[in-house]
Amino acid sequence: MSDLLPQYSGIVSLWAQDVDIFNRWKVSSMLSYAQDVANSHCTLLGCGWKDLMENYRCCYVLTRMHLEIEKYAKGYDRVRVTTWPDNKRRILFTRYFTFELENGERLGSAVSEWVLMNVDTRSIVKPADCNIRYPDTSGIEAPLQMPKKIIINDEEGISLSKKPVYSDFDYNGHVNNAKYIEWVCDMFPPELYKNNALKTIDIRYVQEIRPNDEVTLNLIEKDESAFFVKGTDSSGNSYFECYGQWQH
Repeated sequence: MSDLLPQYSGIVSLWAQDVDIFNRWKVSSMLSYAQDVANSHCTLLGCGWKDLMENYRCCYVLTRMHLEIEKYAKGYDRVRVTTWPDNKRRILFTRYFTFELENGERLGSAVSEWVLMNVDTRSIVKPADCNIRYPDTSGIEAPLQMPKKIIINDEEGISLSKKPVYSDFDYNGHVNNAKYIEWVCDMFPPELYKNNALKTIDIRYVQEIRPNDEVTLNLIEKDESAFFVKGTDSSGNSYFECYGQWQH
């Protein structure tokens, strides 16, 4: 496996749609670019989205993402996104990311967990069944560790109902991962972001949101620096759970 590229870096240019009204890189856009760079790396390893779909009818499904932001890029900045997987061969596998300006200035980092899903049966598939090979990344230091399980109590908070629309879905037939982040961010008024920026986002994807599903979003503000958002179905079952922290 020494011939496999352990790390991969992609340079992305931020455009007007990638930043918010205060000229900060949107967290949802960070996640979208991270996933694009991860897929480019997987493609080089022979297990990209197209390879898995055509050969095995499988796709990657993100189950959790923990993101720590140190500084925000601005519109028209060029950003280097670097990614690598751990080399443990298991059903739930980990992939890391770092974000830097092109000059090397650190913006933040992320750790994520993924599974493989058969798009026809919606069942979990072992990586070995799709001939996925892991590069040796044992010598690369993880930028951060996945925190313990997100614990959200059932307090009443600010609630609203959301029915996903056409632009929320991707080819896999469920709401795109980045859209969940947009929904979380939209729970807060735009003016709040003038003097506050997200420092931490920790989101756990519990079950897919499919067409015609209705989601209840419940915002619980822990204090001025932290909050929880939980998305549930009509029976109270979780679609996703999110913990966030502000930097003032």
